[in-house]
Amino acid sequence: MVRNLPFRTATKGSNKPSDLTNLAFIGPPEGLRRAFQAAGWIAVDQLTASSTFMTLKTVGGNQVYNQAPMSTLLLDERPPLFTLTKTTDAFSSRHHLRVFDPLTKYDGATVLTSSSTQDIGIAFSRKQKTFIHVIDEYIDNERSKVVNDLEFTGCVEAMDLIPHSWVPQDAYNSTGDKLRTDGAIAVMRISNCQNPRTTPDTPAEPPNRFKRVTRDTLLTLRNDIYRGNLVYQGVTGVRWTRNYLATKDELKPDSGAWRKTDQSGTQFKGVGNTPRDRQSSERITSEEMASEEATEEAAKALEESHRWDPPRYEIGIQGGYLNYPATRQELVSFVALPRDLTDPNLQPYVTGLGNEFKGGWTAGISMALNTWKWFSNEFTYTYQRGKYQYANIFSKPTVVLDEGTSGLITRQFDYNLLWNLRPPRSRWRPYIAGGPALILTSLADVTLKKPAGPFKLGLQNVGLLLAAFDTGSTPPLDGGGVFAVGIQYGGGIKYRIHPRITLQADFRETWSKNPQFVTDSYTKQYFLEEGYDTTITRVGLDKAYQQQRFTLGAAFTF
Repeated sequence: MVRNLPFRTATKGSNKPSDLTNLAFIGPPEGLRRAFQAAGWIAVDQLTASSTFMTLKTVGGNQVYNQAPMSTLLLDERPPLFTLTKTTDAFSSRHHLRVFDPLTKYDGATVLTSSSTQDIGIAFSRKQKTFIHVIDEYIDNERSKVVNDLEFTGCVEAMDLIPHSWVPQDAYNSTGDKLRTDGAIAVMRISNCQNPRTTPDTPAEPPNRFKRVTRDTLLTLRNDIYRGNLVYQGVTGVRWTRNYLATKDELKPDSGAWRKTDQSGTQFKGVGNTPRDRQSSERITSEEMASEEATEEAAKALEESHRWDPPRYEIGIQGGYLNYPATRQELVSFVALPRDLTDPNLQPYVTGLGNEFKGGWTAGISMALNTWKWFSNEFTYTYQRGKYQYANIFSKPTVVLDEGTSGLITRQFDYNLLWNLRPPRSRWRPYIAGGPALILTSLADVTLKKPAGPFKLGLQNVGLLLAAFDTGSTPPLDGGGVFAVGIQYGGGIKYRIHPRITLQADFRETWSKNPQFVTDSYTKQYFLEEGYDTTITRVGLDKAYQQQRFTLGAAFTF
């Protein structure tokens, strides 16, 4: 019977050889339809103007069209009895087959035959001047897929793999895709399939919110920050160009393979007259059960051996102490002398403004990508809260001292390259860190009083919202933020107490431009009346602006 079956389809009109048949079904066609339907296969639409328009909308990403039509192929000049597909909601990838009636009987039963392939992508055909689907050249993989799907339904009474030695094992279809096969055809006896086994319609329970947020965060960091930046894309492009130029004249290796499943290739097993309750996934013998128990124990041992595999990602929180090695930041003095010294209404004025930074607390979140064996990429956002102490000495003509304290807020985003000093499998991992930092410094509130006299000091109370978005246009003492780019370095140690939890002790020091709150706030005219000559003297620190933070934290690793 197999010898008399046609084995090569052809295109309609041009009669160009195309797909190979690799499946045969003995039994009622309606039973075969019910079996495919139970296995999740659906019929495709006819190739019409309407379906073509729907396909174009699918390619554009506007909607899902699982019933997208297939090109028309004939077998012995006869169209398919029905065409089926099984998709993953991706137009570029789908399983599909065409079932033909070769007008053959076997033991009085109807025989149908089918060609099956899997679309794995979309490409532009220069010959046909249109877009076409690209198939997996190892077509026996799709044969195994169909056999396994039908066997799952329980509608397969018997099956076997019959050699097809006269079929070309290295051919091409009508669009130029290569076809590789072992040349065999899977023959199945199909029942009426009145009560097939089906996949439950109950949707899988979604993961909890923490897992979803963690996954979305990781994907965003990986795709948008780590892989989406210009540096990564540039390095990738250089590597690709170098590899292409080095290998463009070489014979490309065969990257595909036949996937060996329980029903493919030499592992194909016919069930013959095995009772129905022992077919498919229910076909379990005592030897198989013992083998499964041994396999399960081996799987558990394997899983246990991999519990402490090096983590790829670490999401952590940390908190600790903030310190400023140099506390005094700046001192600004104003001396105003009247131009007309004989005018009794004009008196000299002197004022001095100074400040100091005091330590406080720090908290932040971090994301580490353990990309290489000895090096990791770490992204950190830190919120730091210190103290801003000020003093205002004003003489008119008596001396008045005004002093107070305000909150000093630093929002900092860091990237650090971590050099790990021990291998990834070690639970203790000391490291050295270094990288750039983006720093926004602002005041939580300002309580400096506006002094009387000719000075106009804009020292209003401010809020965090303005400071978070203003990076220079507003004076710092009026609520603006001081933005700076700095360099950070430091080190620490990590200890993995659990496969999913790592403790961390860390020290970081950041160098950046001194945030000159007083100097940057007094750039306008300070007098309400004329007649004065003003001398401004600024005294800065001898040392650079430094921030030190000592933190302890924990990270979720996976």
